[in-house]
Amino acid sequence: MRELKYRQETLTSWRGIKDTLPEHDVRSGSWVFRGVANPDYYLWTSFERALLSAAQVQEPCFDARHTRLREILKGDRPFEFKAYDGTPQKRTVFELEMGLERAFLRKLQSVCPGMRVPQDRLEIQSLMQHYGAPTSLLDWSYSCWVALFMAIEAGGVQQRCAVWALNIDWLRTQVDRLLHSTEVALDDLDRNLQKEKAFENTFRRMGCPTSFVMPVNPYYLNPRLGAQQGLFLCSGNLTIPLEDNLAKVQDYDRCSAKNNLVLYTIDLTVAEKKTTVGELFRMNMYPVALYPDIQGFAKSMWTLLFFPRLVAPPDSKY
Repeated sequence: MRELKYRQETLTSWRGIKDTLPEHDVRSGSWVFRGVANPDYYLWTSFERALLSAAQVQEPCFDARHTRLREILKGDRPFEFKAYDGTPQKRTVFELEMGLERAFLRKLQSVCPGMRVPQDRLEIQSLMQHYGAPTSLLDWSYSCWVALFMAIEAGGVQQRCAVWALNIDWLRTQVDRLLHSTEVALDDLDRNLQKEKAFENTFRRMGCPTSFVMPVNPYYLNPRLGAQQGLFLCSGNLTIPLEDNLAKVQDYDRCSAKNNLVLYTIDLTVAEKKTTVGELFRMNMYPVALYPDIQGFAKSMWTLLFFPRLVAPPDSKY
């Protein structure tokens, strides 16, 4: 059973999208957005998806998968999974998270000579997320158009995709209320968690974790974070899913929780999707701009197929 409280709307045309998503900019509070390929997807981090894969969870129903994820994360006890060679393994989720960071840092310079070495855990995870490694951070954007492009791109040939909208001013207010009675203190002078042990003291209190989520960003933004106007949600309790952490925050204001988290199902015909992609192109929303590297340039070739006239063969008069 999904604990998250949210309001749902369905948008079926570019006109409906254009008239609805930007409205958040004139509402109270600061809103952030996340595009997903399927409106039924849970707000799972890549780390949580990797754990489901490592534990060989195969339930087709998303509710069943989320129940299994809760079982995997439950408490801080070690859980078992099978490696690719079939060998049983045991790790706590804290050990796995730190182990991935260690493996990434150790090989970073050999894979990318000259790259700046991240200085703190938030910056490490941000860079890992940038290149597709599993982390406990969840990508969001200050731009509804970036999120919409990500949703359509991830959805591929599917007719439906979705965009989440979250009021982070409301979220911060509820988290302040929640943490007021705990030993966790968010340092306003260290908003990017650069101080020694700041990340651990706020988000990774293994003995007595507090369930909450907060928007975070490292001090040094990598190119994709800047291009995508990105930020992350990070959970305070790694032993339950990030979505359940967010649901715990909502408990402090159940009356308005639904109004501060909205799921927009984007249900477009082929013609409307082509129109929408074209309009996003005019806003500079395409892979080359959002992924400023060779990978983004290569990914843009997929989107070009929406516009065959732009794909001219060699020696073409066009």
